[in-house]
Amino acid sequence: MVTVQGMALRRDEEKVNNVVRWSECDRGGHVAATEAPDLLLADLPESFAGYR
Repeated sequence: MVTVQGMALRRDEEKVNNVVRWSECDRGGHVAATEAPDLLLADLPESFAGYR
């Protein structure tokens, strides 16, 4: 589920950056890689799948 704040953040980022992938997680925080490493590890293969 995307929050209103998340939608605003994405819109702002897309204005100034070429966003090619955007993932939203249901848990984790500012340092999500240390708080929920399983989510990061699950997302990495999908992030690089297009480069094979």
